[in-house]
Amino acid sequence: MRKPHSRDWWRASVANWQASGQTAATFAQTLDVDAKSLQWWRQWLVREDAKAKRPPSRFVEGEVTAAAPAAAQACPAATVPPQSLSAQIGVVQFDIVVGTDPAYLAELFAAVGKALVRC
Repeated sequence: MRKPHSRDWWRASVANWQASGQTAATFAQTLDVDAKSLQWWRQWLVREDAKAKRPPSRFVEGEVTAAAPAAAQACPAATVPPQSLSAQIGVVQFDIVVGTDPAYLAELFAAVGKALVRC
């Protein structure tokens, strides 16, 4: 059984293939590998490089506001859960009702974050 090739070997092989101008099938024969493997590694390395170029995650500052009933405002010991909160991503401000599905918010924030990075 043949020893598997390292990521560095595949990176160099993909770079050499792309510089050669040959088809995947032709170049793969010179390496004694399957053409589909060569193409798969090209795609995988492109995705890996794209991930490495993404800016690191950063802290998003938020503010929680409470709309307390008048009775709770008169009694400082009463605790009233927040009714809404605000979140800001870049220049986009969100006022979120407490109880909104966290999975929905995660998808929304991810989509807005990606849109802002492209600008």
